[in-house]
Amino acid sequence: MSPSDPLLADKLGALQLALADSEGRFAALIEGLSVGVVIQGPQSEILLANPKALELLDMTADQLAGKSSLDPSWNIVREDGEPFHGEDRPVMQAVKTRQPVRDVTMGIFRPSRGDRVWLLVSAVPQMRGTGELIQVVATFTDITSRKAIEHHLAHQQQELAQARDAALAASRAKSLFLGNMSHELRTPLNAIIGFTELVLDDLSSPTVAEDLQQVRRSAEHLLRLLEDVLEITRVDADRLDLEWRPCNPRKLAGDLGEVANLLCQRNQNSFQLTVAPDLGELTTDPRRVRQILFNLLGNAGKFCKGGEIALNVRGDDVSVSFTVRDTGPGIPIDHLEAIFEPFTQVEASRVRGDEGTGLGLAISRRLAWALGGQLWAESRPGHGSTFCLTLPRRPSAASAAGGQPESTQKRQHHAQLLLN
Repeated sequence: MSPSDPLLADKLGALQLALADSEGRFAALIEGLSVGVVIQGPQSEILLANPKALELLDMTADQLAGKSSLDPSWNIVREDGEPFHGEDRPVMQAVKTRQPVRDVTMGIFRPSRGDRVWLLVSAVPQMRGTGELIQVVATFTDITSRKAIEHHLAHQQQELAQARDAALAASRAKSLFLGNMSHELRTPLNAIIGFTELVLDDLSSPTVAEDLQQVRRSAEHLLRLLEDVLEITRVDADRLDLEWRPCNPRKLAGDLGEVANLLCQRNQNSFQLTVAPDLGELTTDPRRVRQILFNLLGNAGKFCKGGEIALNVRGDDVSVSFTVRDTGPGIPIDHLEAIFEPFTQVEASRVRGDEGTGLGLAISRRLAWALGGQLWAESRPGHGSTFCLTLPRRPSAASAAGGQPESTQKRQHHAQLLLN
């Protein structure tokens, strides 16, 4: 078949038309893309760049022609601001490894604008069937706005972290100050109480004696308040000393039952103690457990009039639970968490009528946390209240070493302190 064969000429013409049509569609495709496309040869020389690439790089086709990824005129940095050396750039890595390189962040300085554009770059090598590298197609999108937002958020997070640290330091300083203040005030108060008692012993006038008795009662009440403030600051400042040792929950509850009977008699309440059999041992600080339960029983005896108060103790392999229930006036649902905050009671009148400091339940919950347990309340107005203390059979490693476990409730409490 000769070159002038009409059939061959027709085939060649058709192939040329198909090739031109394919090239036209390819050019239209890359020119219409919203991402930058740069095609580079086997030596990383730039062969073609679409309009979006020229726009992002702020260069003309003539300025870009002949450049390569190794061109020293490129001013490219990594995310951390360090120079992005030529051999490490995506196109060069694709040439070297014959593998795609995707989503690499690069900052390119644009001299004509005097700014830096941040690009997310991918490079994909195209190979012949023989394994020969034909070209590398690099694509990139502008992420400058995203980088600016990320930088702003990182700056805000840093400021928030600094504010949080400052607030925690201020809270700790406040706790230490209150603890020191309590120590300073206890000494003169103890002296007032002591000397008042000495004077009372030498007085015969009932009027003066009654006045001094009132002085002593007021001083004792103030001393109790300071003791409570000192106790809660110790817990909040992580300065609470715990003495861990095995104890018998049955004996602990029995000892408390004797005291509870006396407390109940003041307001004509009856008391009932129920202890499950085979409770086993509980490793904790017995003195602190008694302190918590004594406060719960005292509150029940104070607010319940002519009713019933019960202490129930039960356990399983993991924990031991102490439940104090009364038939008193109850607590509104929206106050069940507030009563565990310092200086808080259900009604303001109770502070005056019952001379409560409002710190007992706050101290008790923090002591429960320190012992690795939980303390919460359940109630329905007019149907009494139930306070539940649950303690682990054995302390965690952090608790036994003197640390206080950061339970979810304790973290929420600290967060609320920062907001107040």
